[in-house]
Amino acid sequence: MTRRDVLWVVSTKGQWEVKREGEENSLGVFPTKEAALGQVKIQREDTTIEEEFTYGGDPRRIPG
Repeated sequence: MTRRDVLWVVSTKGQWEVKREGEENSLGVFPTKEAALGQVKIQREDTTIEEEFTYGGDPRRIPG
């Protein structure tokens, strides 16, 4: 069965941590929740972007 990574964005001592489910170490610590949220990009084998998801405020001025 394929393992699915589940990421958690959690508040800790006034900061926001991104953690992989089941692990104690954080992947990153950020000053705000908005900074901890980000983008997921799925790349095809030919290196082009297949899909992109933005969480939180999207800095681009065009939708999508």
